[in-house]
Amino acid sequence: MIRDVASSGNLVALAGLAGALAERRHEAERARQTAIDVMYARDRALRDAVPGDGFAAPPSLSSRA
Repeated sequence: MIRDVASSGNLVALAGLAGALAERRHEAERARQTAIDVMYARDRALRDAVPGDGFAAPPSLSSRA
């Protein structure tokens, strides 16, 4: 993006480059936040799917119990 604008020689495009880059940075941040929200939702769904009780204690493997 920067290289294309710089090689075009268009001064208006060069002047607008800072704004365009800032907008792309905001879009990337929104996408990152959406990905984080999806992962948290997935973690909650998996946590809710796991039964609350655990396994019983294993039996002793020696005869000196």
